[in-house]
Amino acid sequence: SIDTNAFDGVSIVVNLAGQSIAGKRWTKEYKNKILQSRVNSSLTLIKGLEESGAQLDLFIGASAVGYYGMKLSNHRFAEDDLPGNDFLATTCIAWEKNYEKFYKHSKYVSVLRFGLILSGKGGFFPKIEKSFKLGFGVSLAPGNQIMSIVHIEDVVRFIFYLIQNPEKSSVYNVVSDIQPTYDEMAKTIAKHFGKPLLPFRVPVWLLNLFLGEQHKMLTTGVAINNDKLKNAGFNLKYFRLVDALQNLI
Repeated sequence: SIDTNAFDGVSIVVNLAGQSIAGKRWTKEYKNKILQSRVNSSLTLIKGLEESGAQLDLFIGASAVGYYGMKLSNHRFAEDDLPGNDFLATTCIAWEKNYEKFYKHSKYVSVLRFGLILSGKGGFFPKIEKSFKLGFGVSLAPGNQIMSIVHIEDVVRFIFYLIQNPEKSSVYNVVSDIQPTYDEMAKTIAKHFGKPLLPFRVPVWLLNLFLGEQHKMLTTGVAINNDKLKNAGFNLKYFRLVDALQNLI
């Protein structure tokens, strides 16, 4: 539940709530936490808006490029492409379905499908940084999986861009032009630290053994079309992986 007084004087809500998809192994229980944390957070906000009678100028809700499914594909998925049917895809579908209810309570609604967010303070990069610094960096099989990434600074900048230009609200793929394969990304990170990249890939079967279904987050990846974001007038800051990495260190 939420205190309805929380909406007093509020005109913009940005909902980024959700259990980490990389926090633990994907047991049945943890997968349910991932789903329910996303669905329930938006339902709680909807209930609060209904009870308070508040009307927003803008609602922004997080989603993910996992909407398109965990697979290997060079097709550049755009916002109007069909969703996948695996766990992450169905989670994103349920997430976004709830956001449709905000149209009754907000003049503008935006849904942001985030790619892999590069941050020095959380998420994917800090988990692998130490091994590369020590010279134990490796790639992950198959190696050609595409990593649709976006720098945390560009994420924050785009959210503020929509706050300043709410009339441009829509569904957006929030990814950069930096979309290397895992092999390319691993080589760039190793070079950045001046260390060698170990000459083998961690096999899929081993990742599956240790991570279970969650391994697909690392061993699959699709190309993402970000034309809509750029055509909305937003200028990405980071166009090269080396520049993005330099900013994280």
